[in-house]
Amino acid sequence: MKKIKTEIRVRFGECDYYQHVNNTVYMTYINIGLSDYLRSIWKDLKNLPYQIHIVHVGIDFKASATFDDTLIVETWVSKVGESSIHFQHTISNKETGVMIVEAKKICVLLDTKTGIKISVPEELRKEAA
Repeated sequence: MKKIKTEIRVRFGECDYYQHVNNTVYMTYINIGLSDYLRSIWKDLKNLPYQIHIVHVGIDFKASATFDDTLIVETWVSKVGESSIHFQHTISNKETGVMIVEAKKICVLLDTKTGIKISVPEELRKEAA
């Protein structure tokens, strides 16, 4: 199973009054991890023959990150269906190792020209194995 690690430093504008990362920002972090994962397979994400659409997200908040923390987002594929890809993400504090977030995301692929759902390409199936 291929795992991609993405390092992110928490910026001031991502924090609330108490200097905790706002919960909505974690979705941005896992999307950055997803982009890095996909870029490790296809170098040119702008010209894929299909679109990747998120149809479900689940996030469990375990701890808080704060301003200037360095975080590690790990991303991997947990399941490949006929037209869906299930991604798992964890976000941990790089210095302490504390798990901050566990998340899952289900995506489907759509043909860019028709907008119709398509089967997961073989190259992604191989990468996810």
